[in-house]
Order: sequence, then structure tokens, then C-alpha cells
Amino acid sequence: MDFDSVITPLGELFITDVLLFIDEPKIFICKDEKNSLFLAYFIDSNNNLDEWFFVKISENRVDEIVTGNISIKAVLQNPESGWLWKAFLHYEDDGLSRIIQIDQHQISKADLPAKEVKIILKNNTNHVYSSNEIAVSHRSKHLRELPNEYLVGKKIAELPPRKNTTLQESLETKRDVLDVSLRINNEFSSELDLEVFGSTLTTIQQLMYALDNRWSGKSKAPQQVRKNNALNVTTLFAASFGIRIKSQNTRDLAQEPEMTNSLGDFLDLLGCSKNAEQLENRLKTLKPKAVTLFKNLLETFNEHQIEPKIEFASPNNTYKETKLNSIQIHNAVGVIKQSGEQSSKVIEMEGELTGLSFESGKFELRNESAELISGRIVSFLEKKNYRLFEKVSVSLLQKEILNSFSGKKQIMYDLLNIKFIEIED
Repeated sequence: MDFDSVITPLGELFITDVLLFIDEPKIFICKDEKNSLFLAYFIDSNNNLDEWFFVKISENRVDEIVTGNISIKAVLQNPESGWLWKAFLHYEDDGLSRIIQIDQHQISKADLPAKEVKIILKNNTNHVYSSNEIAVSHRSKHLRELPNEYLVGKKIAELPPRKNTTLQESLETKRDVLDVSLRINNEFSSELDLEVFGSTLTTIQQLMYALDNRWSGKSKAPQQVRKNNALNVTTLFAASFGIRIKSQNTRDLAQEPEMTNSLGDFLDLLGCSKNAEQLENRLKTLKPKAVTLFKNLLETFNEHQIEPKIEFASPNNTYKETKLNSIQIHNAVGVIKQSGEQSSKVIEMEGELTGLSFESGKFELRNESAELISGRIVSFLEKKNYRLFEKVSVSLLQKEILNSFSGKKQIMYDLLNIKFIEIED
């Protein structure tokens, strides 16, 4: 979500007061293009949708809210108009978002704060705050479990708020910007395990190299690939644990940094992880090294129960955003492991039989390209005396196995059948 506005089926709503910020604005006052005021209240996230209440409010109700004279729960239960909007906003596709109008008596208790939460703005004589002036809660549980009062303006967290949006920073600095927000164990935290922090950053950097088509994934990435895809950590911010990363290079003469494509591919890959079929198809287009690195990144998230939100922007005005929940991450890891384990097919080949031993269960063949092929003998191959160094036609089961540590594909062969080729005089 942008800190300045939110796109809804009601139109674009412009945020004027952020009352509660956990990862992003969760309770805020906003207005539409006609200057009608609304209280926005985040309910929960389900199946790629964020659920919200939007309540139309008057200036008098705004004053009551920001001075703590009325609780958020009371505002929702007693809308001035007698009704409110319940919105289901899709993470990435505005076309799938929807909104319904409900009567105040139709509100589910499960959607309301459990306590009479009150929001008190510091210096309430002027209640208009920018996104840079809001504080972050020291608790990150569901909003229904928040303390009775929450003071905006009191800096509780050690990490500062993000100074501007991802796109704004990219346009101002003329660099690619990647904002990585990590929600840990479904809780807000301004701290992150050092090993997890280092592993996450290192894997993202290596993945940028692997997504560059100029590197095959073998040995070390070429110097030019490393130079063009180099990233710097520039700041940390509250979101829960936010990391701002920028390209080392600024935009080129074509007004586009050299690594924009790699970062864009990274966001697309994360987005595909929400759908097994899309992820399987995407994996087929990647080199083994990239698959292994992406799997390692997701396994780190999975192991430490981290739910990431990733935002990417480039100076050419490109902006992409995606986030993954713990179930999507777990499923994606399973898809990658399954698709990367093994693929096999039967092939026919001609060549010279140079070695065969039923005792060791191994064979060796020199094909017509003078390449030496070796592997196992299947148990059902007829055991008899085979003449070596003669031309044969063989049926082989060729298996491609992805080494999840090295990212390399290993090709193995099983000998299924042998036919000797008679050479005419």
C-alpha cells in the first residue's frame, strides 16, 4: 500500500491521518476526490485479499477520534449514516477487489476490535500527520488484541519509519529500489536474527546474478554481470523489519538502470509462487542455479516463519509489489522440490560397447560423437556374453537430476536393451 493513498472500489482514497501503523497503515482517516471523510480499519488478510471497513465520518467524528473521546470499536458499531462499507482489496489486481454496503447490525463481532481501542494523537490541536511522523506499535498481534490506548507520535520501535515510498525514492535517486519488509512469526519485530539477515541479503544478491541471462550459472558470475547487478543496503525501516536496497548504478542514457530486468524478474517469480502451475512453468525457464537460490530463499522464510512483502521501483516509473503468506511459501517450496528432483525419458543411441559388467552392474559406451556414456545396468537385462568393442544400438533411460546444493544438473543413464549392429562387408 502507498502511504499517501489507497485504491479501492470507492475510488482512490487519500490518507490524511495515520492512526495505527504496523508494516503499513492499518487504521487511518482518508478522503475521496469529493472531500468526503472515511475511517479505514484493517480487519484481516485472507486468500490474497485484505479485508477493510470504510466508515463515512464527519469532521466532528474526526475530532472525537483523534482526541480519544470515542473508541474505534464505537465508530464502527455506530456509524453516523447507519451503515458502512466492507471492502475486499486484492493484493495485486485491482480488478478482483470488491466492496459491499452493510448495516451496522450486520457487522460480525469477529471483525471488530476486542477492546475499546482509542487512538490519541500527540498535539491534538493539529491532527494532520504525515506518514513520516507516525510511530510503530511495539505489538504486532491482530488489531483486535491491541492495547486500550495507542499514542501516535511516540517512537516505541528502534527502527525509523520509511521516509518515502519505493517509487518516490527511485525517482529521486535515479536508482532501482527494492524494499523488503519481513514479518516474523506473525509478529511485529524491530530485530532480526543476524544469520537470517545475512542469508537473506546474500541469496537475493546471488539470485540477481543468476537471473541475468549473460551468466550460465556455472563457476563464478562474470565481472560485468556482478557489476551491473550489484546491490547496496542503504537503510532499515519499521515494516515490521524493513530493508531498503538500491542498485549501485544510477540510470543509464536510456533512462533505465542496467539491472531493472533482473529485479523485475525477481518480483514476477515471487508472484508466481502463489500458484503451483504458474510456478512450475516459470521454473522451466530458469537456469538450475537460479532455481536453487530461489528455493534457498523460500526455505529461509519457511524455516523462520517469515512472511515477506517486496516492493520494487525503477526510475522509468515501473512499480511492482507482492507479498507471500506462510502457506504460500510452504507450498512453493514443495513445488520447487518436486519439479527439481528428477525428470526422465527413454532414448535410443548407437555407438561402440566398450565395457559391461553384470557383477558391478555397470556399462560403458562410446557414442557416435566419441562421447563416453556410462551408467547402471537394469536388473531385467538378459545376462549373457556380450562382445565388446562392437557397434551396438542401445535403449537408455536418461535421468536428469537437479543437485539442490550446487544448482547443477546431473545426467544419469540406465541400460535397458542392447542390439548388435551387423556390419556388412
